[in-house]
Amino acid sequence: MNITVEYPPELNCNKSYEVKEKTLFKLPCIADGLPKPEYFLYKNEKIIQHDFYPNWNDSGLYQLTAHNQHGTSNSTFTINILHAPIIQFCRDWSPFTETSLDSYPLNLYSVEGNPRPDISWRHKSSPFNSSIPLTRFDSGLYEIIARNDLNNVSCFMNIIVEYPPELNCNKSYEVKEKTLFKLPCKADGLPKPEYFLYKNEKIIQHDFYPNWNDSGLYQLTAHNQHGTSNSTFTIKILYAPIIQFCRDWSPFTETSLDSYPLNLYSVEGNPRPDISWRHKSSPFNSSIPLTRFDSGLYEIIARNDLNNVSCFMNIIVEYPPELNCNKSYEVKEKTPFKLPCIADGLPKPEYFLYKNGKIIQHDFYPNWNDSGLFQLTAHNQHGTSNSTFTIKILHAPVFYDSQEKFVMEEGSNIALECNTTGNPEPEVWWSFKNRNISTGGRHFNIERATSTSAGVYTCSATNKFGRNDKTFIVEIKALDYVFPNYILIVVVVFALLAVIIILVVVIWRRRKSSGHYEIGLLSEMQPLSNGSL
Repeated sequence: MNITVEYPPELNCNKSYEVKEKTLFKLPCIADGLPKPEYFLYKNEKIIQHDFYPNWNDSGLYQLTAHNQHGTSNSTFTINILHAPIIQFCRDWSPFTETSLDSYPLNLYSVEGNPRPDISWRHKSSPFNSSIPLTRFDSGLYEIIARNDLNNVSCFMNIIVEYPPELNCNKSYEVKEKTLFKLPCKADGLPKPEYFLYKNEKIIQHDFYPNWNDSGLYQLTAHNQHGTSNSTFTIKILYAPIIQFCRDWSPFTETSLDSYPLNLYSVEGNPRPDISWRHKSSPFNSSIPLTRFDSGLYEIIARNDLNNVSCFMNIIVEYPPELNCNKSYEVKEKTPFKLPCIADGLPKPEYFLYKNGKIIQHDFYPNWNDSGLFQLTAHNQHGTSNSTFTIKILHAPVFYDSQEKFVMEEGSNIALECNTTGNPEPEVWWSFKNRNISTGGRHFNIERATSTSAGVYTCSATNKFGRNDKTFIVEIKALDYVFPNYILIVVVVFALLAVIIILVVVIWRRRKSSGHYEIGLLSEMQPLSNGSL
């Protein structure tokens, strides 16, 4: 008989196997067992069909199970599928500058192959070293090539090297006003930067049509995901002349039009306008000093390459006061006093009239006695002028105070004085009892007055401005007998002489009777040595 010893399955497998893709899979292990086992192949716990033609992506960990009635045997191993290179994704790339092709992301091209393919690059039909950092100038069409023992494949892609913004700006630019502003700088960057224009830290809108007064310092900022670049520059706006203010002017004499204040007309323009002047329809040299006679209407003209404009203004040339006075003037009394001089000056001067160092009020109505020496002062902001002159007040005759009543005795001499003045000099005459008694004299004498000399005497004075009268009252006392003065004087003199003689005699007699006596008997009396008793 035949005796066949049966035994459970046995598997002898290596740890890994290489299998070419799309070829019938055969069990790689040495397997045995009686009865002959059934074999089951698993991957990820899923059973693999017996007619297994693995694909390139079927590499992995597998489990082989052998089973018969006596038992089961298991073994795990790795199967590496050998396959030609596959470039699953071949997409454009935008690396940052200084990045190499070796950094090309796997998720972009996912080159697969077993054995592992060698990767090489071509650019512009020439090999390209994938380890060299890319520059902004390396953008273009690239070919990636994957090669192994089984085959080689390639694909093409656009590689755009990105880089931060770069600005290349001049220091200044000229831009015509009211035209769309375009970035004046050479600007670059990938991705394309956003641009922001600033002036005085305020952002300028993209549709920027600059006005004439938008000249100044600007800052341009370029920004993308890789960085920011800034540049400052000056923009000068080209525009036709503008005369912002055109105002009247009051310069001092000897000033030229070149001194016309900028704040009065403020001529603007770029290029800088040429300034010219016209007066009385003729060109006027702006460097010539103005005189007081140059006042009038002027035209200022501003001209540059873009246009010309003009405006009109009144220029009033100012000058210090001037006085032209005669040496003397005649003024009627009690009439408003008006300045007698020819006076001028701009601005119009203030006038001050003085007499004896005292100011005269403006509303001056001179009296007859205000004649004298006056000083006129004219003053404005540019100077002062003085002039002295005599004012003679024209007035009707007036009388000075004098004695008006005379009480005299007969035979007396009387002098009547008519003290009068007037301008012009008045004509004077005397009258008595309605009868003219004298003309032309200011004094009237009455000699050896009698009773008929008593009465009212009138002095009359007249000139072209009027007549005035002054009266004198003369009273005459009758003559009474009066002892002659000279007789009285003689009597007094003789009386005084008599008194003096009597006094002399008395004194002499007293002296003769004076001396020293010894008192004794009368018979014994002896005269003293001086002969007296």
